[in-house]
Amino acid sequence: MKNDIYLTLEKSDLKIQEELDFGEVPYFVDACIETFFDVDKKFGLNLKDSDGVWVNLYAKYNPCDNQFRVDYVVSSSDSNVWRVYQPTQAEINMIQTLIEEACIKQTGHTCKDEFIRRAMEEADEINLVCEKVSETEYQIRNTWDDLVIHTEDETGKLKDHVGHKIEYAKYEAEDGYSFSVECMDCNEVLFAQTDDPQEEVAYAEGVYDYGEYRIVVSPDYKKAIDARDAPEEIYCEVFVKTDVEYKNGLGEFNMMLGYEYDDTTVESIEEGINKLMDESISFYELQRREAEFDRANELLARSVSYITELSGTENLRETLIEKLGMTEAEADNMAQEFEMDIETEQGMTLG
Repeated sequence: MKNDIYLTLEKSDLKIQEELDFGEVPYFVDACIETFFDVDKKFGLNLKDSDGVWVNLYAKYNPCDNQFRVDYVVSSSDSNVWRVYQPTQAEINMIQTLIEEACIKQTGHTCKDEFIRRAMEEADEINLVCEKVSETEYQIRNTWDDLVIHTEDETGKLKDHVGHKIEYAKYEAEDGYSFSVECMDCNEVLFAQTDDPQEEVAYAEGVYDYGEYRIVVSPDYKKAIDARDAPEEIYCEVFVKTDVEYKNGLGEFNMMLGYEYDDTTVESIEEGINKLMDESISFYELQRREAEFDRANELLARSVSYITELSGTENLRETLIEKLGMTEAEADNMAQEFEMDIETEQGMTLG
């Protein structure tokens, strides 16, 4: 977990278990996720001393309309307690990427492509319609089961094909077949199965440097634009450049097309990032100084702990003054803190 206020989960904290479950009616992709982090700390539990109790995450993901839900389950041999977890946007992006990677490994397709293929194979009837559902939303729906298989906003193609004749077409391919969804009135492909699913996941995250800071962006807008899949929303998380493992996030922000950036071009997106960073730079500077202060305290504590291991606590005060150049008051405070820590540890051991 990252050492931020949200204790944000990272890829190393999670593992997708076994196979994904698409179900007979694939309204969601279901994933069971094994946990490798401190669940007590993350979820506010108290299971450390509870034998035979464990926690798993379960994600439900609809890749066609981006519905996403995460539950965590406290399990034992005779009970399962389900609780809803609201992930941060960074965690949503990360978990969806893990599910996409698992789906490609399992099926050779992205979640959306596999979802649509299964839905169309299981449907008794395919009757697709292109329709407007709000002032800014359009969708393609199979009227047989009301399953939505594709959504776009007003910047996409669908707005020009409302009410047209829409068909699901299959074409021979190496893995059996590929598909596309086409407007028969206009003889135009509205969307098609991904040619390279690995590339689809590969541009899930990228980085952008701003002075001494590094912004992790999701999706990687440069790769997405190159793949002609320009993003309409971008999630950004800010780190100090020297934080190469991305352990201490300083803050995060979202950008949306038409608000923080005007066009789906690299120049417009980066202009939007620069503007938001300029507006909040004093906040990130403060966060960075606090992180550096915390790091300095951590290193000092390690140094004193090392000295204690070498020489014991008997002459700790004198050692701190002579070897580290502390004042008598500083040495007194540090020695007292270590004596209190040792007494606490001994008390816990005896208890």
